[in-house]
Amino acid sequence: MAVHIAESVDRTELTEHRGDAAVQSARGGRLRSLRTLVLAGYAIVTVPLFAIVLTAAYAVNRLADQSEQLIYQSVLATQNSRILMEQLVGMERSARQYQVVRDASLFSVYRNSHNQFTDTIEALMESPDRPIIKAAQGLATREAALYNALANAAVTGARVPPKILNDFGMLREAARDLWLKSSHLVGRKVDLLDRSAQSLQTTLLWACALLMPATLALGAVFTWLIARPIRQLDAAINRLGDGKFEQPLVVKGPRDLEYLGERLDWLRRRLAELEQQKQKFLRTISHELKTPLASLREGSGLLTDEVVGQLNDEQREIVRLLQVSGRTLQSQIENLLNYNRIEGQ
Repeated sequence: MAVHIAESVDRTELTEHRGDAAVQSARGGRLRSLRTLVLAGYAIVTVPLFAIVLTAAYAVNRLADQSEQLIYQSVLATQNSRILMEQLVGMERSARQYQVVRDASLFSVYRNSHNQFTDTIEALMESPDRPIIKAAQGLATREAALYNALANAAVTGARVPPKILNDFGMLREAARDLWLKSSHLVGRKVDLLDRSAQSLQTTLLWACALLMPATLALGAVFTWLIARPIRQLDAAINRLGDGKFEQPLVVKGPRDLEYLGERLDWLRRRLAELEQQKQKFLRTISHELKTPLASLREGSGLLTDEVVGQLNDEQREIVRLLQVSGRTLQSQIENLLNYNRIEGQ
């Protein structure tokens, strides 16, 4: 029996040494897998939401830039059209005054107004809208013809026919039409921006509606991947608590949780081995106790039957105590064996 216990202790120390070696080996690079899975789950779940946020920010920023550019161009065209109307009024006044007074300084004023008018026309020509450019080209052509007629008259000293001066009225009407087109253009571009904003809003709403189920599905998948090995560990611990040491414990999942499952399986084997040693110890100790107890009870029975000689009263009392103690010890041994058998079941 002592030899058996020594061998059991040696096996236990060897098993624990192997278990410690396994712990050190696993700690080398397998204990952070669950953390990696959790971080990866959070990253993958937030990627669609982050993508839609970036897309929305980019789209809104782009729409804002387009809005700023379109509104700036439209307002600039409207302002230049109004400036053209004012410049034409000043040009007509200078031209008529020169026609009456024939003063060279008045023609210089007219020439300066003409140059400013040309600069304003060039600014309008930079507009991206084809109707504005076409109207500005027509206005510039007609105004250039009028200026050339006045300039030739100033060089020759001849008078300009009143019919030519009346062309300023048509130029004002053309400038007014250009101003109206610019104003209408502002309204159209505002409507266009409004439709673009509504289209962007609809697109973002649909994207959110499609991404939310996908995000929830990804979250459910990673929740299952994280919870499954934990449930397996819980079931394994419950089996160990119930004393079911026959079935191996297997945990599938991240590497660190698989390692915990291996440690639990090592604990299962260790507990099964200890349970076998306990059973064997109880059987051995019961046998070792029953053999001398039987001899004691048999000897006390012989003394009670006075086989070896007649006993006095004190001796009978001692023999009676021996018999009572033997029966009690026998009952205790039987109870121990019954307990061992019931616990095994």
